[in-house]
Amino acid sequence: MKIRLLTFTLFILFTAINFAQLSLYSSASYGYYQNPLYNYQELDDQLKQTYTELNYSKQFENSKLNLSYISGFVLFNRFEARNYYEHNLTSTYFIDLIEENLYGENTENETQNFSNPLLYLSLKVGGRHDKEIFEDFNNFGTSALAGYKFMISNDYYFEITNTFGYRDYTNITVLSNITDILNLQIGNKLGSTFNYGLNVSGGFKYYTESIYDTSRFEVEKSFTTKYTGKGKTGAKITVPSDKRILISPMSNGTAQFVADIFMRTNWGKTALQANVLYRYNPNTLVRYLAQYSNTTFLTEDIYNDYFSYEGFEIRSEFVQKLFYDIEIKLDLSFQQKLFGAPALDLEGTKTADQRVDLRTLTELYISRYFNLSENFGMGIALSSGFVRNQSNDSYNNFSSYYISLSIGFGFYAEF
Repeated sequence: MKIRLLTFTLFILFTAINFAQLSLYSSASYGYYQNPLYNYQELDDQLKQTYTELNYSKQFENSKLNLSYISGFVLFNRFEARNYYEHNLTSTYFIDLIEENLYGENTENETQNFSNPLLYLSLKVGGRHDKEIFEDFNNFGTSALAGYKFMISNDYYFEITNTFGYRDYTNITVLSNITDILNLQIGNKLGSTFNYGLNVSGGFKYYTESIYDTSRFEVEKSFTTKYTGKGKTGAKITVPSDKRILISPMSNGTAQFVADIFMRTNWGKTALQANVLYRYNPNTLVRYLAQYSNTTFLTEDIYNDYFSYEGFEIRSEFVQKLFYDIEIKLDLSFQQKLFGAPALDLEGTKTADQRVDLRTLTELYISRYFNLSENFGMGIALSSGFVRNQSNDSYNNFSSYYISLSIGFGFYAEF
């Protein structure tokens, strides 16, 4: 049913339009990853990854349609069984409510470079597919977004968006959920050298099932007593259960409120962006699968997303254009994660009432794009990163780093 739905959506979107602008970029990368599974074992591996992005844009008299398809394929060497494939299709329709042409041609800037009231609607569908041994990660998701943006004065704008989402975990249905997030943003008119503003959002995550399979999951790690040998010399040992730990399985969901202050500045070939935000969860209980390698490169932490924790977060991005069109991008972030769940030791025994993580991330990208012809080019990029996750939960106390080289080719055409 899910495959038919995705296929039908693709058919409708691509047959109902005439192409105007089309771009395609595809790349392959190879790198060394120390601890690609992001857990306490810190085992290394070499990874091959592919990335493909297809974009379509159609300009009408007072509206614009964008379509985007993104897919990624990850191949492990040491952990070959962890190979997986992800893909997402997004369609967005912008409507200028005063009958004039939309400003700008870059999809990322559609809602930034404007002066007239702007209404936009977006639909996204996607999924992840793993090998049978890790089929628990298989999931299908869809989301719908509606937004309205307008100027409240000559210098400031106001934007309101609402995003409704559904995610289905085919093999762990107890984690299937729906989400809804309302976001309000105010900021100064974009396009100037220095931009700033405030995001305030509130949302909820609701799990569609409250009954879980007790033969597969348990709330706390249980142990059985076994005896080795016979008589008084026999030793007594405790053996942990092989069931997985499902935190707060009877909790139907949680709510979250976020305040985010942002700023962006550009001068010449330099750009800087920074965000300072705080997450607050009024509900202290969350549901997630504990002690499970749960990181995926396209949608990180599918089993304990940002609804699972509260706390401060600081992010910054620095971009610099160098000689010969070489571009450097540096990303820095720090997160305080206060989970609505207990901290556990490696045996699954509770060691603290609340899991607390302090996460530091640094990523560096060095890239160069070569125009081989008017509509065709090649990109080369070297990237590296470091993550340190300090946690009182033993399984999630780790560090990781990577270095990777990628080569890609891009095509652009107008029709």
